[in-house]
Amino acid sequence: MGFVDAANNDYALLPTSPYYGAASDGTNIGADIDSLNSYIANVLTGEWPSCAGIITGTNEPAREDRFVVFPNPANGMVQVHSSGKDTGGVISIMDPTGREVMRVDKLEQRTVIDLSSVEASFLLVRLADVQGNILGT
Repeated sequence: MGFVDAANNDYALLPTSPYYGAASDGTNIGADIDSLNSYIANVLTGEWPSCAGIITGTNEPAREDRFVVFPNPANGMVQVHSSGKDTGGVISIMDPTGREVMRVDKLEQRTVIDLSSVEASFLLVRLADVQGNILGT
């Protein structure tokens, strides 16, 4: 690879590495090790002399939750409470692979779902409006 010192965990690329400056934008292929090292230099000490350049916010507007599922974790029955704007839509219960294992075709503001016929596992709940637009998972 042409690392500076892989035996001592220095994975910066040497200028002689075939990957040095070979990315389509002229930078090194892989992680920007110099920047990464500068950002994590004080992690173990907990001292941060400067946080300039570290993004901690977002430009996204605040949003209200579209729905809440409880109890979580659940054993048998769950309730889905939606904001009320989305009534009439569809609730899909999916297994970890994304396969739909149950469907409720009419979302109410408060919908109770009996999961006793579904194999116990990690499940995802997805809401869609009446047009089929995904509201959230």
